[in-house]
Amino acid sequence: MRCVRCVCYIENVSPMKIKRIPVKSSAGPYSVVSGAGVIRRAAKEIAALARLSSVHIVSSRKVWRALGKTIQRGLRLSKRGPIHLFDDAESAKNLRGVEHIARSLCRAGADRKSLIVAVGGGVVGDVAGFAAAAYLRGVKLVHIPTTLVAQVDSSIGGKTGVNLPEGKNLVGSFYPPQLVLTDPELLRTLSDREFRGGLAEVIKHAIIADAEMFAMLEKDMEKVLRRDRHVLGRLIPRNVQIKARVVSRDERESGLREILNYGHTFAHALESVTKYRRYQHGEAVAWGMIAAAFLGHELGLTRADDVSRIVALIRRLGPLPPWPHVQSAALLKAMRSDKKTRPGSSPRATSFREGAMPEAEAPAPVKGTRPEGAVTEADASKRVREMFAEIAPRYDLLNHLLSLQLDRLWRARAAKLLRRVFLNRETRVLDLCCGTGDLAIALNRRYRARVIGVDFAHSMLVRARRKSARLHSPSLAQLRPISYIEGDALRLPFADGSFDLVTAAFGFRDLANYEAGLREIRRVLKPGGTVAILEFTEPPEGLLGDLYRWYFCKVLPKIGGLISGDQAAYKYLPKSVARFFRPPELAALMGAVGYQSVDYRVWTFGTVALHDAVRPK
Repeated sequence: MRCVRCVCYIENVSPMKIKRIPVKSSAGPYSVVSGAGVIRRAAKEIAALARLSSVHIVSSRKVWRALGKTIQRGLRLSKRGPIHLFDDAESAKNLRGVEHIARSLCRAGADRKSLIVAVGGGVVGDVAGFAAAAYLRGVKLVHIPTTLVAQVDSSIGGKTGVNLPEGKNLVGSFYPPQLVLTDPELLRTLSDREFRGGLAEVIKHAIIADAEMFAMLEKDMEKVLRRDRHVLGRLIPRNVQIKARVVSRDERESGLREILNYGHTFAHALESVTKYRRYQHGEAVAWGMIAAAFLGHELGLTRADDVSRIVALIRRLGPLPPWPHVQSAALLKAMRSDKKTRPGSSPRATSFREGAMPEAEAPAPVKGTRPEGAVTEADASKRVREMFAEIAPRYDLLNHLLSLQLDRLWRARAAKLLRRVFLNRETRVLDLCCGTGDLAIALNRRYRARVIGVDFAHSMLVRARRKSARLHSPSLAQLRPISYIEGDALRLPFADGSFDLVTAAFGFRDLANYEAGLREIRRVLKPGGTVAILEFTEPPEGLLGDLYRWYFCKVLPKIGGLISGDQAAYKYLPKSVARFFRPPELAALMGAVGYQSVDYRVWTFGTVALHDAVRPK
């Protein structure tokens, strides 16, 4: 690699494995094809999309001067092919730019079977994408991102739009592309400033979703800044996978996708009050993440040492344009007008856990479980109750066999980790969704605790009472009896502040409304009380995750049917997997509901997690 006049060139890029990363969208799935040299197979990739009447390049003059010949060779276009150029400055990202592109397409004879190829950074992708969505009510779109921020973030997910004087990206649409071609070789002409700005989005992804990548950036930031081809070859696909995973599950920013906004409310306000002239987008995001980290600390969500790590890593990107000399009222006004801000909400802060980096706060991706045919929460609860009533007689045997006895280990480990709660011998415990009482019994035996178990399936409680009765033999007379009550977890029959600890083991995901469940738990907890939720997690990516899904969805229902004698008894399992949380999602929901010191531990290759948190005093 050599640098000339602050422009860096990546030389001698050795062949690297091309990765094809799938993205789901309402318009159909598409792929992000990522790897060095991808641009050389662009024509082949595009030809596989559909029969096209014409291909139209939309780019900026600056990008086309630097990369035009490379793009034309990759697309195998003649020099006379239609090329539409416009100003890609953030200050020029407006409706006039969309009109300019649309009229240029019209003059070039573009029709509904034409393809628009957006070649450039975030502004080009946003404006060209919006033009593609609007022209003839929608023509096909392919992104070839040429900046780091576009390759790891803005080209994925279908967001398009332009700015108004009142704020950033206030006019636009969700319009997913047919294909994204991400080639790190196209970054060779980026200035240092543009490249470092793009790294802010990489750091954002590490903060919200990948603690291991954050640690890697701390260790290898110098290599990243030198644009080491091997480091970039790993880093870019990894970021693409994070963005793809999020937008596939929440295309239109109704829940999970909001974690991608970490730092952006502050960032968009900074861009707006400085008329989009002082900061490149990544620089504004860098300042926004610093501000969000400090806000998280002020709110009690972010530990001081975690704030320090975030700020230190961002500072290693290099000097940022200084914070503007503007009134706080102007910034707050700009933040309120930002489209990412909900009425009555505050900027996105962070929630940390032991030994890892924070996840941005975001609601859970779904509001609650909905068995097939259930419409209302009451209907959902009824169907889940009926399902567990059917399998109750063989529930314990099935669980132990199907989990290879690991369910006992998980409950015992959870009970051990909660020992701090039992320093007071009069600790009162509510075991929610207690099933046949395994966790309630474990806590009772280990700590001689006063435990009440609650479940809405009567047949499960009958078995729980029988198991508990066997504990109270003469040799175990010192154990306090466990009370079991039939009740709804969303409407608990207890007064406010009744319990020091509320637990739930492998039943929380079956609630009809997760947020309401957490609020009801918070109500019955004493100030300073602890909630602990032991639950299956979303299957991890890769071979292990595929095996996990196959085992749960294909093998377990058949084994369960054979053991129980009822082939339909475990038909709920495949859909149950769809309700497994990613640990950051549940942690974020707990933080959003108002719990403090939210923490989680992941066990057994990422298949189970224990979340705990404290009700504020």
